[in-house]
Amino acid sequence: MKVSIILPTYNRANIIVSTIQSILTRSFQDFEIIVSDDASTDKTDEKIKEINDKRIKYYKNKKNLWYGPNLRSAYEKADGEIIFLMRDDDVLLPNALQKTHNAFLKGEHIGVVTRPYYWFWNDDSKKPIRIIPPYNMHEDEEISIYNGKTAIENLFRSAGQLSGLAFRKKYIDVPFNDDVFTSHIYPFASILKKYKAVYLSSYTVAVRTSLSMSTHRPEIYIKSPLLSWIEMFEQLYNDENLKEIKKECINFIIEDTLNSFLTIKTVTNSNKYVYREMKVAAKYNKSLFFNPRFYFFGFLALTMPAIPLRKLLDVYKQKFMNKSKSIEEKITSEWNEQKINN
Repeated sequence: MKVSIILPTYNRANIIVSTIQSILTRSFQDFEIIVSDDASTDKTDEKIKEINDKRIKYYKNKKNLWYGPNLRSAYEKADGEIIFLMRDDDVLLPNALQKTHNAFLKGEHIGVVTRPYYWFWNDDSKKPIRIIPPYNMHEDEEISIYNGKTAIENLFRSAGQLSGLAFRKKYIDVPFNDDVFTSHIYPFASILKKYKAVYLSSYTVAVRTSLSMSTHRPEIYIKSPLLSWIEMFEQLYNDENLKEIKKECINFIIEDTLNSFLTIKTVTNSNKYVYREMKVAAKYNKSLFFNPRFYFFGFLALTMPAIPLRKLLDVYKQKFMNKSKSIEEKITSEWNEQKINN
């Protein structure tokens, strides 16, 4: 099965080459890379052409479409049976494509493949500062939204980042949405209504935190991120047989993203957006009135100035989050897989 790697980009001439090189130098080679340039004003086109690899198909929009429409545009040009999503500043780990491809070979009942991943700071892509862990650290797991709360939480927590998610193309029945935070999750959530996911045990992508759109682009918070998630679940899981799953999904995403109050404040420098996010959360989950985390993150976001709050968050992420020796050892071993296989 051929893999189509969907790589939307905008003004990342300084970094996109390293992302593409992390794909080209891996062991699995039956792929195409669809680069959809959203009318960049830097030299992205020149940088891509310099790579000179026939597997790269470069398209540049005549005008800026914005994130969701650009993602759709890239998908429409894909020829592969597997759609593999990749952000333009992230790094692919060795054997990521091979392991994803192999997961789909388990059978036609597999509609999506997800994975653990980690964030890194600046250019140190082998040093994790925060992680989304595997569902099972020792082996790949087949799971679905019908397997209960833990499965639901792990599936949608893993879907928060675009890079490394993969879909069986013929099962995609819902397009990538316009909403920035959930655009790539719409087809993921829809496929899960009928098919299972494989949750890989291996970390397959390293997510660059220093250039993240969610921490540097205040305009993406014009609409509530939390409301985007809730609207997606209400639209896709509206059938009577999915009523309890929808409720579980909404409650999970609200409670899991309470710390986003801090990010919203640091990026927008506005209490207005923090208040709005708190109101959305409380509207859809009344139990938050008895949740200390709701008040803690809300109070901190509303009372602390944006600049010192950002510095505090950066130090916390780099020094204290997910500092597990076993996790770091696992990630190191996965980086060394390429050397072993070669």
